[in-house]
Amino acid sequence: LPRLAAGARHAHQARRALALSRAAVAGRAHATVRVVAGVSMRYLSSSAPPPTTPGAQQSTANSAIIFDVSEENFMEKVVHADVPILLDCWAAWCNPCRKLTPIIEAAVAKHGGAVRLAKLNVDEHQRVAAQLRVQSLPTVFALHNGRVVDTFSGLLPAEQVEAFVSAHAQRGGGHPAQSPQEASPIKNSLTVANEALDKGDISLAAKAYAELLDEGSEADDAAKAAATIGLARVAVKEKNWEMATELAKSVREKYPAESGSAEISQHLAVVEVAASAGDIESAAELHAAAKANPGDANILEKLAVAQFVEGNASEALNVALALVRNHRDWNDAAGRRLVLKFCDALGPNHPLSKAGRQRLSNLLFV
Repeated sequence: LPRLAAGARHAHQARRALALSRAAVAGRAHATVRVVAGVSMRYLSSSAPPPTTPGAQQSTANSAIIFDVSEENFMEKVVHADVPILLDCWAAWCNPCRKLTPIIEAAVAKHGGAVRLAKLNVDEHQRVAAQLRVQSLPTVFALHNGRVVDTFSGLLPAEQVEAFVSAHAQRGGGHPAQSPQEASPIKNSLTVANEALDKGDISLAAKAYAELLDEGSEADDAAKAAATIGLARVAVKEKNWEMATELAKSVREKYPAESGSAEISQHLAVVEVAASAGDIESAAELHAAAKANPGDANILEKLAVAQFVEGNASEALNVALALVRNHRDWNDAAGRRLVLKFCDALGPNHPLSKAGRQRLSNLLFV
């Protein structure tokens, strides 16, 4: 593994000569950021004030951290937020929603703004709920940089809710709830690496990840697993499919416990699907092509793969399931195989995997 890390350093130094500038990388990344789950600007044109939320869901927490959202402020508060957002979809008649409220609000409040909770009343904002394809209540989406990156449905045990919130607070550079003190140097290094990769600074990200894997590093297995999958994501950015595959395999073999965490398992899934797919157009380009050719199953298949590779597993499953619904027998049931491929990649315990398999079963057998 140190050889792979050292090889990554040399590869990055050589690739600087290819004139792949930070601006170009960042520009491509920004081009793939879509309006989350299809919520369009036309929903923001109403001049009417947002509806009042029933008292059962009113929060006593800081309104800057926990707040209601509507069609009018969804883009500002959710899509364009500068920290991770948890979007809680609820209804006044939903008893599990009422039980979840104090649990998730308390978990979010512990992180002091590193993650925020946006609350959407699905009865009063049915168009947004429909675009998000909310199928059960409560449903909580995690969004980062304007994209859905995780989700769960139903009333989970408090410790699972707290772990979900903590994971996404850390995604935005926050601290775990149990560690309010200053972050350790190891976690700071991971934060620097992750932020650099998100911003398209591949050289800085690779250097920071590789330093965590040096023989003299004090990083624990969790940090090393995160750094290794980080290098694999760098390899995907540079379309080095062989290195991406080797690094993903290393994570699974060396860090089996850590590879089961929600964040690392999803990164692994993206890397493995990307490496198997090879070169492919961006999701933004394929989305435009799909709009121009709505009946083209081949474009839909590529769009689903591109969305999954770019980290939007939720929307990738939606597109793959649409392929099953509208083109069930096309290319030897390619849509069904794609849904199963995504679910297998995410792992059996991932909420998206469970929901995807259930939705596929409903399409095929109900």
